[in-house]
Amino acid sequence: MKTAKMPEYPKKYEKEFARFTTYMVESMGSQFKNESLNSLHVKTVEKFQDAKQVGNYAKVFLELSRKAKRKILKRFSTKRIEKYVDDLLRKVDSYNQAQTYKGFEKATGISSAQYIQNESVQQSINAYKLETQVWALKLRDDTLQAFTANTLRAMAEGEPMSEVIAGFDLTKSKRKDAAQFVARQQVTTFNSLASKARMLDAGITKAVWKTTQDERKRVCHQARHDKVFILSEGLYSSCDQKTLLPGLDFGCRCSSHAIFEEDEE
Repeated sequence: MKTAKMPEYPKKYEKEFARFTTYMVESMGSQFKNESLNSLHVKTVEKFQDAKQVGNYAKVFLELSRKAKRKILKRFSTKRIEKYVDDLLRKVDSYNQAQTYKGFEKATGISSAQYIQNESVQQSINAYKLETQVWALKLRDDTLQAFTANTLRAMAEGEPMSEVIAGFDLTKSKRKDAAQFVARQQVTTFNSLASKARMLDAGITKAVWKTTQDERKRVCHQARHDKVFILSEGLYSSCDQKTLLPGLDFGCRCSSHAIFEEDEE
């Protein structure tokens, strides 16, 4: 039985995407805060608070936030985000293609050039790119919604502006952390799905699960180490009672080795 190692998670591109998404959240947060919360006149807010008219300055904030969001959506437009994701994943796909067929060539003797010439996975690759673009756009929109909703809730509860602003800063920090984590997972997932698509396209139906052998490996992923699974189905383990593919679980750093059976060579 011959095997070929599939490309591991691309750290370089994971970090690049994480930097972009955290930059986007940080920039949106700073602009939103400056043009809405910081634009609320202090004396005006105190006046409304003294008169117990919280709804009045909340109304002013809402109008300011709408103006800020329009500017932010222009700055981080759908076109800009989609282009960035497309450019990034094009590099990830190029990396995956080169490394995948390099492994195939070692196992079968068939040149990488021939595999590339015969591949027909573009439709799947485009679908994976689209999914990541949708996620990035949702990150932008959900972040703006969180900025507005959480701030209005704090105002409605009568919190002083110092606490309202502190709450906003906390929301921004949490959104940045989540963006960084999920962005890296999006790239890992794309890489794993691209590998799966290319294995299936080459007529490969089975693979071996390989766990990263370090202190960070998960118990239930280690339980799958060196086990053969069907690509179209994934690998079930009673350890976590899940059926998974390498690299698709959150934070998973596992990879797969394609199996070239005699009748598939």
